[in-house]
Amino acid sequence: GVLMTLLQQAKRAARPLFFASALSLLVCSRSFLVTVSKRDDGTYAYDPTSVVLMTEVMKFALASALWLGENQAKGSLVGAFAEQYDHKVAMLYSVPAVLYAIQNNIVFYALLYLSPPTFELFSNLKIVTTAVAFRVVMKQVLTNVQWCGIALLTMGTMLGQMSMAQSAAANAGPVNAAEAAAANGAQVFGFMLCLLYACLSAAAGIYTERMLKGSKQSTHMQNMEIYFWSIVVNLGIGMMDRGTLLPEAGFFNGFQGITWLVIINGALMGQCVSFVMKYANNIVKVFAACMALFLSTGLSAVFFDFQPNLLLFVGFGVTISSLFLYFGPHNAILKESYTQGGDTKSSA
Repeated sequence: GVLMTLLQQAKRAARPLFFASALSLLVCSRSFLVTVSKRDDGTYAYDPTSVVLMTEVMKFALASALWLGENQAKGSLVGAFAEQYDHKVAMLYSVPAVLYAIQNNIVFYALLYLSPPTFELFSNLKIVTTAVAFRVVMKQVLTNVQWCGIALLTMGTMLGQMSMAQSAAANAGPVNAAEAAAANGAQVFGFMLCLLYACLSAAAGIYTERMLKGSKQSTHMQNMEIYFWSIVVNLGIGMMDRGTLLPEAGFFNGFQGITWLVIINGALMGQCVSFVMKYANNIVKVFAACMALFLSTGLSAVFFDFQPNLLLFVGFGVTISSLFLYFGPHNAILKESYTQGGDTKSSA
């Protein structure tokens, strides 16, 4: 009895744990790939809106391939599509598509004004915005211990990012007053972009989670619907940005091997996000993304001669503590006591 229960719990946890781990790896590589793809003068050789659009096209192609594999044994793929497709539900996915499209474009522009560690530091605001939205919109009860865990997660990742920023500043050497003022101005603008990014991340994530869990459609069909709208929205963003449907120099102008790695990484990350929200929730997604910071730091220490300092280890310890506080078994007991307390008040 006890052994079977433990095995069932492990089986239920295996799938979200796998996708959360994969998401950590992909988030870890995103900002580094985007930064490496910049030219020596700090600009992009390619059009960022073209890269985002191509990423959405690849997401749609990947979701379509997975849907075809899931339904090929049913005989008529047209019949299976007609049975699963609901145009009313598909229209609802246009909302997160708009939010995600803006969010994805913000990443490229924010990284023009901020270094990868500083961007990740400021983008940790999404931890708080997601937790608040998760509580208000999804009506999920979070214990006081879990709120402490979220606060520690925010603190831990910020300490880690401060550590990396200090190391980067030490390697950069001294700067004059004019350069410092320009850098401060760029950071203020970058911070405002990250604040917008955090709010859009929370809104899009919670909306999508509610749609994914509230529908009987397969995850692949849902992904196809949201990525279709993402393609449409990004085409519109490109037209507003350039004044034409496609770049005058050519859609693939400036694309290199590293550019395609950025696209592939983004496509896989989109799939992982949807599965994490389907089988877990947005808070798990946030924790997975935050753990990517320490994963990237470890890889930097191995491959790029990065020297971690005490602040980084403190941040890592705080983050690990936040994982226990949020996901620990004590929360089930606390939530049960909250429920019993509410029932007692209702009966009174």
